Amino acid sequence: MSWLMLALFALNFVTVELTWASRALLEPELFPTKVRGLYISLVRMSVWVVTGVITGLMTNLEPLATDFTVAALVMSLVAVAGAAGAAYRRFYGFETANRSLVGLDIYHVGPLAEHKKAAENH
Repeated sequence: MSWLMLALFALNFVTVELTWASRALLEPELFPTKVRGLYISLVRMSVWVVTGVITGLMTNLEPLATDFTVAALVMSLVAVAGAAGAAYRRFYGFETANRSLVGLDIYHVGPLAEHKKAAENH
């Protein structure tokens, strides 16, 4: 059983590392240059806080700590939320291949700023 568990953990690490790679590549492209550092820090902090809360609840609350089905359901809900976020990004996100981050800021934030300025003038 220990070799099987070790193999499953190794497979899990592949998906975890791919997730970190995606975040490292995509997070800088999701936020405008002026606030990029703050927003990336907030996203990463929220991931750690939510992970700590889920771990704490599953460890310390009696029904969650003793009932495997409830714990599995919680983890399944987290997985569904992640898949929903990936699907949203896939269908409503924008392609960033071979574009500079400055170009993305101008393309996506510039029109918003111009629209806001035009709305204020009217």
